[in-house]
Amino acid sequence: MKALTLLVSFISISFLGLSQDAIMKRDGSKIDAKVVEITSTTIKYRNFDQPDGPLRNIAINDVQEIIYENGTWEKFEKKEQTTGYQPVTKEEVPARKPKDKLLESGLFLDGMVGMNTITQLGLTNYYYDEFGYYIQETSSRQENYASLSIRLGNKWYFGASEKWRPGIQVTYFKLGLYLNPDAYYVGRNSLALGNLGFANAFKFTDKIGMEANANVGLSVMNMLPPFSNFDPAFGINYGAEVKFRYRSFAAGFDFSRLQSNFNNERGTIMNVYSLTVGAKF
Repeated sequence: MKALTLLVSFISISFLGLSQDAIMKRDGSKIDAKVVEITSTTIKYRNFDQPDGPLRNIAINDVQEIIYENGTWEKFEKKEQTTGYQPVTKEEVPARKPKDKLLESGLFLDGMVGMNTITQLGLTNYYYDEFGYYIQETSSRQENYASLSIRLGNKWYFGASEKWRPGIQVTYFKLGLYLNPDAYYVGRNSLALGNLGFANAFKFTDKIGMEANANVGLSVMNMLPPFSNFDPAFGINYGAEVKFRYRSFAAGFDFSRLQSNFNNERGTIMNVYSLTVGAKF
């Protein structure tokens, strides 16, 4: 009977000596421990030979499995580590489409050089004929001048076509100076204000295009000295132009007719032919 008691006591002491948890690490090593707590990221334990010792931690990603004292076991899958930083996704702002230099609206400035034909109507000549009679005769005089002009205005185009857009053109002012040292009046001039017209822009390539424009409006001829009996003369200005454009820059041909009297009895007619060079802003 005493022998049986001693055997049972020995077996119990042996099992007590084996009542421990085994933490199996991924590197193949083992920790004899008493597992206290398992969190989402760590395993808290005390060393088996230090039951009252410090509480220790080991990352779950470093542990392959735990074999508990009762013989059960638990495996752990390695988790992808994250920094905890979640990048903020910014809403992409579409890139602004660059302006089309050929078809866009804008302010324009042109310099113009060419020639001008001025016809003075309603000139009265007085003389005696061969029989001694007093004669009064009405005639006209035409003279040619060199012309130099400057023009400022704005263009507005409509539509979304990438090849052709119609629009309107406003000429804020156009000042013309005309000179002929041999003419009866050496210097002449004109000023057109607030002319309105139609504009057309054509695009051949990304950089090359053409314009075809027409305009009409009021003008004042010979507003600066020297003056004649007919000056200054208020009238109408109308004309057309063709320009070939390279991006913002343009060169072309312009024709303008300025007329101060439509019954052709008294007044002035100016026909101005100009080469133009300018830019759109």
